[in-house]
Amino acid sequence: MRRSTTYLLTLMLVIALSLEPLLVGVRYSGASPDNVEYDGTSNLIQLLRMWGYNTYVIKGWDFLARPNVEGSCNVLMIISPEKPYYSYELNVIEDLTFRGTHVIIADEGVFSNAVLNALKSHVRISNTRVYVGSEETFEAVVEIGGVRHSIYFAYASALNVTGGGVKVLSEVSGFKIAAEENLSKSKLLVIGDGSVFTNAALVTPSSINPYVRFLNSILTYLCGDKPPTVIVDGSKYGLEAEPLSKLITSGDLSYLIASLINPLRLRLVVEDAFLTYAFISFLIVLLFFPYIYYRVIADALPRHKVKYSIVEELSVFLKFPHILARELSDVCVSEAPEEIKEVCRGGRKLLSEDSVKWLIDLVAK
Repeated sequence: MRRSTTYLLTLMLVIALSLEPLLVGVRYSGASPDNVEYDGTSNLIQLLRMWGYNTYVIKGWDFLARPNVEGSCNVLMIISPEKPYYSYELNVIEDLTFRGTHVIIADEGVFSNAVLNALKSHVRISNTRVYVGSEETFEAVVEIGGVRHSIYFAYASALNVTGGGVKVLSEVSGFKIAAEENLSKSKLLVIGDGSVFTNAALVTPSSINPYVRFLNSILTYLCGDKPPTVIVDGSKYGLEAEPLSKLITSGDLSYLIASLINPLRLRLVVEDAFLTYAFISFLIVLLFFPYIYYRVIADALPRHKVKYSIVEELSVFLKFPHILARELSDVCVSEAPEEIKEVCRGGRKLLSEDSVKWLIDLVAK
């Protein structure tokens, strides 16, 4: 393979890498089913599938594959979304409930309120932190279908309940933190804390885990003897850069280097500085392009071209690229400056201003 081909392929690789959103050094944020960290819900998906339930992770509501499993019980789970819902997404969710899909919302934020509003629920998440004494982490009892579950909540939000038809499932220090409401053809459960379904809670699938029993009790209450088909919303989470400290302590040098030069991670790191992904990609291409591109041209030219140092190659290429096309016989003549003659004899010489002017005049003839 000619060197020019190698350089060209290298250039293409650099450009491709700068434009490809590689998931190196980044992770999904929050309660995403793709997040394997403590605050993600990847364990939830594994647990549901381990139980043999049909489990779907929705990444886009516009092309939702609507489950229609004969004799199944459909359950939609929305856990601490980090992005707002659009009207067409709310229409799809509303349509699911009209066809009998139960809804579980576990959220301490306010983005789920748009769903509650679309479902005409009398429950809203207040985004007001619940304290027991001075503690944000506390133990509370939640009653599901007559079964009482004692679990810990972390950074829970109080629920606002207006109107009748809402059953409060848990209340602590005067704050409602879990409620149930009947929709037209299904049930709605609202819990003011998404952490009860995260990896930190479902760290083990054992039945002695109170959060595992809590989840199983909810699905049994909603579906009875019918096998649940669980739809988990995974569309409302973004990406975030993995901390540098974690990359360093990983012990994987190649992963560390790949993470540090990943333009997607760089964009996430400097997002607040108004640098866009496209701009960072442009900088990376700009850094590599001149030298690699020149090497392709130089390698394709006849072998008796004048040789320069790397610094000289770059400066000549950037300022006077047409000089490279001159034959040796045009340059190495008796009236050439001594610096030019030295280069012609195979030496390396930083050209003076007079020598460069002599070359420009020669090209201009």
